[in-house]
Amino acid sequence: MKRCLVAALLLLSADVALAQAQQPTLQKIRSTGAITIGARQDALPFSYLDASKKPIGYGIEICNEIVARLKTEMKLPSLRVDYVPVTGATRWEVVRTGKADLECGLSVNNVERRKDAGYALPYFFAGLRILTKASSGIKDFSDLSGKKVVTAKGANAVPILRKRIDEGRLRNAQLVETANYEQSFAMLEKGEADALVTIDNLLYAYRATAAKPQDYIVTGDLLVLEAVAIVLRKDDVEFKKAVDRTLAGMMIDGLVGRLYTKWFLAPIPPNNVALGIPMSPLLRDQLRWPSDRTGDDYTSN
Repeated sequence: MKRCLVAALLLLSADVALAQAQQPTLQKIRSTGAITIGARQDALPFSYLDASKKPIGYGIEICNEIVARLKTEMKLPSLRVDYVPVTGATRWEVVRTGKADLECGLSVNNVERRKDAGYALPYFFAGLRILTKASSGIKDFSDLSGKKVVTAKGANAVPILRKRIDEGRLRNAQLVETANYEQSFAMLEKGEADALVTIDNLLYAYRATAAKPQDYIVTGDLLVLEAVAIVLRKDDVEFKKAVDRTLAGMMIDGLVGRLYTKWFLAPIPPNNVALGIPMSPLLRDQLRWPSDRTGDDYTSN
């Protein structure tokens, strides 16, 4: 009898969780009194952990401000914020199933990913480049033939690099996918990989926080230029409108620009080092005239 009761309670709990996941997000937030933010641990300076294991970063701070403004707009003063750990590989599924309402890391919005995910307005524009040791002799993507190239599982670089390898444009290159970027950089650091390929701002972050930054270079022409945005559930129109309206207001009133300066130009944890990444012209225009444009038109072959 007791086992039957436990089983029934577990089924009921699962049914409730499923029903909440299928609710429109704004309705779910009202009914649960909470909003969940998907937080990565390896997407410095967008989303990572401080010394006390609390999520911090450019994306996290922007999402927290969106939540604060929505809390006022929705008249929910006691709205609770919960963080859900995600990785490069799990982030879309966590949002799709309603376990997180927003994913505030380093997620590229492109044609392929929009088939299964929704996105807020872009809040960064980035491109794929190469991080390698200054002594490697690697200057561009053509130099990766015959090299061991590493990136994180689920990264936008994976299908792009695999296509180039399959087409013979990177002959005899070996692509290794790690669980996260920390493992990728560790392989480069130890000489177990020749190059790390991903979005350029992340490469600058790992170079800046390396024990000897001068030993590394970020190099190569931009392989693609794409929009980075907060991930939402696909086709949740009202929630996207609310997030976009709030984010656009933050762009126009200058808050996003100030947060950019804080996280990309000023010293940041954990090593109090400035990344020194100037704002791109595309982002500068986005903060003046917020729109849903992406970098798809700038993608190179």
